[in-house]
Amino acid sequence: MYSSKEGVVEDINTSLAEQCPGVKKVVINVKKGEKVSPPKDFRGEIGYVWASGETADISFSYCQTAAGCVIAKIR
Repeated sequence: MYSSKEGVVEDINTSLAEQCPGVKKVVINVKKGEKVSPPKDFRGEIGYVWASGETADISFSYCQTAAGCVIAKIR
């Protein structure tokens, strides 16, 4: 997961993502007060989701759905 805008993290809520089907773990790599910006290369992720399903495609779909449920407040 990457920030869609530049700013400072006010809050990140993962509770909805953690309840999504197939999700095993949601990891956030930034803390409140930390500066974030959209990625310029492969660096800069704010976190990631681990999920498993019957196939790789299903697992990927679970990850995408859960990532979309993470609520990040960036000011």
